[in-house]
Amino acid sequence: MYKNPVLMYRNQGLAYILECKNAKIVKIKMNEKRKKLGISTVLISVLLIVIALVFVGLLYSFGRGLFGGLSATASLEVTKFDITTGPGGGVLLIEIKNVGNVRITKPPTIVLRDLTTGDDVTPQQYSWNELPLNAGQSAYLTTTIKAVAGHQYSVVITGTAENGASISVSASTVAHP
Repeated sequence: MYKNPVLMYRNQGLAYILECKNAKIVKIKMNEKRKKLGISTVLISVLLIVIALVFVGLLYSFGRGLFGGLSATASLEVTKFDITTGPGGGVLLIEIKNVGNVRITKPPTIVLRDLTTGDDVTPQQYSWNELPLNAGQSAYLTTTIKAVAGHQYSVVITGTAENGASISVSASTVAHP
């Protein structure tokens, strides 16, 4: 069966048969198959990558929440812009919202233009109902203007934030009866 002296060796549930010739090992044979218990290396690699990605995502979310509030952003949004016309002229309704995280301190100015004729129809007298405008808060103005039904109008609203930043937003609408 074996041509040379044989040495049997057991270690951690495995049996090795070493065939020796001139004090050198010629063959190593295992006479018991190792039982594989555990997870394959490919699966371990995939799990480690998924865990690392989840960890990076959590760190990003935490960092964005922690440091995102430190930056001061000033931003306005026109939530409503409507012009209704009647026999005596028109009624202008504008509603704005402070969508930034800085307070709007100075009253926003408006420039209203009739895009059909190119005329400036900015009202002489108007006032916002709510100032200063805190973050997340809305303000509106209602005033009379010279408007014609069916004409398209645009408005540019410019405000100044507490940090001195100038904010500008525009919108357009068609006047209706």
